[in-house]
Amino acid sequence: ADENDPSYEGVSVTKGESVTSESPKNSDGSEVPSGSEFSIPADFKAPEGTTVSVDKTTGKVTVKTSDGTPVGEIKVPVTVTYPDKTTDSTSVTVTVKDAAPQP
Repeated sequence: ADENDPSYEGVSVTKGESVTSESPKNSDGSEVPSGSEFSIPADFKAPEGTTVSVDKTTGKVTVKTSDGTPVGEIKVPVTVTYPDKTTDSTSVTVTVKDAAPQP
């Protein structure tokens, strides 16, 4: 896993909506090895009213917010387990924005 250093592009979401990140890529633009598994550490606590999940196979992180989700950044940690059982840690930053006021 020496040549792997997966990272995510940050995403933003309006509160009350959902957003899904892209799969993480290595800094040279290459894909994470096929057969890698992605998980969110059990000790990660999403903000109140927010559900965070990761696709075990693709690494795409989905964040579902509610009207009660605080505005600001949520840093979601992701553990990558490679086929050789080595692991890496990365994270995706999700920026939660206020909904535009209704006229």
